[in-house]
Amino acid sequence: MYRTLKTTNLKLFLCLLLTLSLSSCEYVDELLLKFKSRPSKEGMVEMIGNEILYAEDLQSATLKASSPEDSAQLAERYIRQWATPILLYNNAKRRVGTDDDIEQMVESYRRSLYVQKYEEQLLSQRVSTQLSNDTLLSFYEANSDRFILSENILQGILIVTPKKSPQLKELRKWLKKGIDEIENIERFAYQYASAYQLFTDSWQKVNTIAENTPLDAVDLSKQMAKHNLIETTDSTSIYILSITDKRFAGDNMPFEFAEPEIRNLLLQQRKIDFIKQYEQQTYYNWKNQTK
Repeated sequence: MYRTLKTTNLKLFLCLLLTLSLSSCEYVDELLLKFKSRPSKEGMVEMIGNEILYAEDLQSATLKASSPEDSAQLAERYIRQWATPILLYNNAKRRVGTDDDIEQMVESYRRSLYVQKYEEQLLSQRVSTQLSNDTLLSFYEANSDRFILSENILQGILIVTPKKSPQLKELRKWLKKGIDEIENIERFAYQYASAYQLFTDSWQKVNTIAENTPLDAVDLSKQMAKHNLIETTDSTSIYILSITDKRFAGDNMPFEFAEPEIRNLLLQQRKIDFIKQYEQQTYYNWKNQTK
């Protein structure tokens, strides 16, 4: 029966770990050098059948030890993690014996891995990942009911500025007009803002924008349902959000927001079609050769 730490070498190894007064790292380095200087059998810590654990295998497990006792515990843990799957496998194999079903499953899995690896190579070599904007847009228009928002999204401008910044009154007027006053807004942001986000041409999730304000996503969603200019504060700053466009959960996704999903769907379908064609052609080639 297997016993953890049963060999003489391991006992010596742990004994020294527990008694040496030098620092753990220096001690382990010196000890491993001694083990490495011996023939491979002499450096053996444990052996289960043909599986051998050498002292040098413990090096990575004990390098961070803070004391000899800690080193011993880390070594024991490493040995247990090494030995347990080997013991479980040996026990199972000994009791199950030769099982034709298992061998067939192993062979089937091995074949599947080969086929999968080769098909992945074919896909990378022969299947283009290029999709035109017209192709994406056509698919979107034909399947727009498939792309429904599960959360609120928006486009706009977010400025964070100190409460005592000059021209706040003018800034609010500029933000109400949005992109039409972008030059004035950006000039103010450059001079006074502590944070500035311009996302008038890209859709952002409400959660993402809320993370940059004192509001949570629920409060921000409630306010964006009623207003296009939202203002809130904390102890030092004013947060002003100008919303130039918005969509709510349950609405159809805008094309720009749906585009990554559409691209992924079309590429996956292209790959599936290629593999089907390859498998069919492989079969037809074999049939023709056997005639």
